[in-house]
Amino acid sequence: MFLGALHLLALGVQNAHYLDEWFTGELWLLPRADFVTPHGAAGAFWISLGSFAVPMTVLGALLADLGRRGITVPAWAGWALGGWALVGAAVVEPTPMLLVLVPAGLLVRAAGAARRSGVAGAAGADGAAGAEGPAAQERPRSSR
Repeated sequence: MFLGALHLLALGVQNAHYLDEWFTGELWLLPRADFVTPHGAAGAFWISLGSFAVPMTVLGALLADLGRRGITVPAWAGWALGGWALVGAAVVEPTPMLLVLVPAGLLVRAAGAARRSGVAGAAGADGAAGAEGPAAQERPRSSR
């Protein structure tokens, strides 16, 4: 969550002078060349507002909320984020993408610890939470 918010804030501020172009339709129906080698307003959009910063921030907030509820995220989520970070770092250096390995490793570690301790609500290998977990306890029971 922190990395996504930091990325969005830093690059958003750096490219704020393009806001008028972003919201007046200048990026609509761009020629293919502008997608292949974006520059100007298009390039600024794709490295800030159009980047993965927003979904990564939302994903981080979701994971933090699940953790507060005692629901363990499956290990595959950490492995997937870690793999994405390694591929990105192999393609672009220097890059802060390696920082994604920290939350990815924490997710894998938490899933393993929950599995070993048999914590209720911990996701199994298939990612499904147990019916006796906290989420099931919060659901209202139907009287029908």
